[in-house]
Amino acid sequence: MGYEAISKKLYFHCMRTHYCFIYLSFSLLVLMGCQLENSPIELEDGLVIRKSAVVNPDTLTITRFDSTSPPVIQIEGNNIEVDFGQSLLIGSIHVDRPNHFQGMALRIRGNNITIRNLNIKGYKVAIIAENSDNLRIINCDLSLNYRSKLKSTREKEHLDDWLSYHHNETDQWLRYGAGIYLRNCDGFHLEGIKVHQGQNGILMSGCNGGIAFNNDIRYNSGVGIGMYRSSNNRIMHNLLDFNVRGYSHGIYQRGQDSAGLLVYEQCQDNTFAYNSATHSGDGFFLWAGQSTMDTGKGGCNGNLIYRNDFSYAPTNGIEVTFSSNFLLENKMEECRYGIWGGYSYETLIIGNHITDSDFGIAIEHGHHNTLIDNMISGCDLGLKLWQRDEQPADWGFAEVNDVRSRDYQLGQNQFENCEKIFEFNDTRNIQFLTTSQADSTRRRQSETMPSLPQPLSRGMDTDQSDHTFRGRKFIIVNEWGPYDQSYPLIWLRETNEDKYVFALFGPEGNWRITGAHGFTNGSLKSGTFPNTLTSTLDSQVSSAYIELEFIGAEFTDQFGRVNKRGVPYTFRYDIGG
Repeated sequence: MGYEAISKKLYFHCMRTHYCFIYLSFSLLVLMGCQLENSPIELEDGLVIRKSAVVNPDTLTITRFDSTSPPVIQIEGNNIEVDFGQSLLIGSIHVDRPNHFQGMALRIRGNNITIRNLNIKGYKVAIIAENSDNLRIINCDLSLNYRSKLKSTREKEHLDDWLSYHHNETDQWLRYGAGIYLRNCDGFHLEGIKVHQGQNGILMSGCNGGIAFNNDIRYNSGVGIGMYRSSNNRIMHNLLDFNVRGYSHGIYQRGQDSAGLLVYEQCQDNTFAYNSATHSGDGFFLWAGQSTMDTGKGGCNGNLIYRNDFSYAPTNGIEVTFSSNFLLENKMEECRYGIWGGYSYETLIIGNHITDSDFGIAIEHGHHNTLIDNMISGCDLGLKLWQRDEQPADWGFAEVNDVRSRDYQLGQNQFENCEKIFEFNDTRNIQFLTTSQADSTRRRQSETMPSLPQPLSRGMDTDQSDHTFRGRKFIIVNEWGPYDQSYPLIWLRETNEDKYVFALFGPEGNWRITGAHGFTNGSLKSGTFPNTLTSTLDSQVSSAYIELEFIGAEFTDQFGRVNKRGVPYTFRYDIGG
């Protein structure tokens, strides 16, 4: 090989070595950049996240003192995914004063954002998202945030405790707090959200085409899931039990507009299926909206309410008013009203199972409604249809529409053990269908109904296998909302002159009476949960108490405080003093 050839070969070898070095150096820089970008970020007050990130798991206490304070964390931008690694944000160290919680923990703005594994407690609003399409919030525990202190007692209701969700054009719902509040977030995906011991779980306004499933929103004093001007959503496989206030067993049953599911103001074509919303003020509460009441137009129409359990509602299992909807194969047991359908029209009520309620189905001023294949048993009154003499002067709905009670189709409904089956007052054109007519009507109506959804492949089974605490008598509401049967409690169940009957609830373990004043002749001195204790009150004393001690399993109280296993815990009942 000549000198020139050798020189060229050495030149190209050196060049290849040079470019290889440059390539390796560049690759190393890219890898270092990726590693830096994906390095865990630290939680801190005022953190703004604008790109995908993993958060270094942490517990951070950051207090907000008023509603004008900025959020603790903000996520801004598009196409962002943040895994918080089960981090916990705490908004207040005064856990026993949830009515004083303020501020918001996380605010989200932007599209295609996913957040996971974040826990928040002690704020007025845990998460708020605005104008965020395709938002995904997954596996977050937002329990123990804001709730008002109730003024109603076991003996007497207080009118200040009534809620009102009638207006939300300027986000008035935020005054009640929320685990999640969504504004104009189309295509949302909410999964694995837990909200216990707050006031409201998930609230949405102007949100369309989304899905909420496999969420656990129970033991709150307001609303489980509420929507306003939100359409074409799927709300499925959620636990929404014990969202209730305004109830004292055997004394008064108001509900005070609490509900498992709340649907207000122009919410169209939503699907509510396979949910459990038992022991709530209303299981399902739908109202057309103030704009419909004023103009007589629109409403919350075309919603499919299918195979849900709305049992043990102090007021209504299902309330649907001033609208046209589909109520199919739902369960309502031991409610005041199984279904209340005031001013409903062109509504299909088919295959529902209503038992042991004061009223099975009651519809005031409805028209062109079809009731087929409903099972109504053990009710004082099975079916009531009627109209009043006059309409309120300020209801535009009644001025624009013909609201006479009329034009019903009834077929193949079964009534068993009802004290009275029918009560029809001033209602015209009631057609009782034969079996063949009912079958024909059912087939014809199925052509206009939305398709019935199958259970989701990952949807949880919301049928509670443990029926130990099913029944309205297990709705116990104290000044902070509904009791969740997890911590020791002595609750006055009834009195008969000087005889007091107490219900005792709590975790696995043993309790014993450690002191008493003014109470004598107790039926028990110790025992396990649940249990019943009777005692005699000395009428000569101005104050009295029973003090008990529990030792047993670990539990968490209604403020999130943990009592370790085997550590003695004192609880008591007081009169006066």
